[in-house]
Amino acid sequence: MSEDDTHNWEEEFEDEVQDWKALNSRFASLNLADESIPKRSDKDFDVDHTSVQSYALQEARRQMFLALDHIRGHHEKLFLAGVWIESEEMTLVPHAKGNFFKDMGIPHNFDCKPKLQGCWLTPVETIYLVERGSLLLYLSDTSFENYLVSDEANFDFTSLKQISLSQLYAIAFATDPSLHDKYQVYSLLKRLGYIVRPFGQRLPQQLPISNKDRRKSSFISNVWHTLAFLGHTYRNVIHNHALGSLNFFNYRLMFKEIQYIPARLPLEPCPEKPVASELSLDFEIWKPSTNFRKKDPPPSHYQLCVVNIQEQKFPCFTEIVKLWKQAGIPAAKVQAITSNNSTAKNKRNVMPEKKKASVLLNLAITYTRVRDAKLKQGSSGRAIVIAAVDNGIVNFSSFGETEFRLTTTDFNKDLSCVMPQTDHGIVHLEETMI
Repeated sequence: MSEDDTHNWEEEFEDEVQDWKALNSRFASLNLADESIPKRSDKDFDVDHTSVQSYALQEARRQMFLALDHIRGHHEKLFLAGVWIESEEMTLVPHAKGNFFKDMGIPHNFDCKPKLQGCWLTPVETIYLVERGSLLLYLSDTSFENYLVSDEANFDFTSLKQISLSQLYAIAFATDPSLHDKYQVYSLLKRLGYIVRPFGQRLPQQLPISNKDRRKSSFISNVWHTLAFLGHTYRNVIHNHALGSLNFFNYRLMFKEIQYIPARLPLEPCPEKPVASELSLDFEIWKPSTNFRKKDPPPSHYQLCVVNIQEQKFPCFTEIVKLWKQAGIPAAKVQAITSNNSTAKNKRNVMPEKKKASVLLNLAITYTRVRDAKLKQGSSGRAIVIAAVDNGIVNFSSFGETEFRLTTTDFNKDLSCVMPQTDHGIVHLEETMI
């Protein structure tokens, strides 16, 4: 077979439609270990209005709906369940297993279950796993709270109320609407293979629910019911005795007379979360790597801030400087700058003896490379990434702190080792240009 025939055969094979009969036969055989793709069937490009073609089309449609009607599920060993803890606004996975938790979540150790390893998931991480079908989410209740403080290792999650994806959106995004933009950026980077973790994530200090909190809540509930009963009784006494002997000429007098001292203190308004006017870093990002350890992560490659352009303006220079200070100087970038300096020195030391012109040329090339590396990585090594979300479209912009004058002592010293010079910057003063 020639190359042209092979190419045409591959194009014809791609144009063929899925054979649903083969898929149904695979379900019937229950050979779940077979991961081969079913053979494709023939495709008619022209309608000839014959009974044979109509029957074939009807049969293909029937097989398609039959294939979609099969029960879809997963193996019991791959079952992964999480419970949404409303007080913590996080998800607790009691049996954390799988490759997802190598770079996701916060480990949690149970005091009463030493052999059980749990994991906390943020709302963004929870939505990501539920969306891709890797996690079944349930809502916590009293039985699960008792399970947390007991020594039992197993729990029947089917007794809890399952949370659908739409309900999870409503629960997670209700408290913080900006989580929607953060999730868009998070899911995009995760699908591209990056390792993404919340910036400055810390372990929770204790279990979300304890016996002490449960006793406290029950005591408050009993006091509340007692005060409500006294208020209802006092209102009935006023209505039966005070209103029967009075005559009212307008509603204002009547409303004034039926006022009574409430049986409970007026409820104070719930303190609202202060809206942060200043931007802050949201995520730390690492390039794809198989050697990543969540317990001891290496310095991150990027620090990212999510900004919704529809709700606020793009960060100004002052805000970017504050983000630089928050990010600090990553050790990875400082190490890269130092390695560039050492390679420049080594090149100078092992440089072969040549003519004077060739030596000066090599020094100039080395000097330019070292200086360009310093300008690119910045005088402080600090750089941030801003993810601008505009109607679902995400644009990434990197901002590094660079001093074009290169007046920093350490950088000046390193460049002087390659080529001694008073000024290594690329910005000239006005008096030197006249």
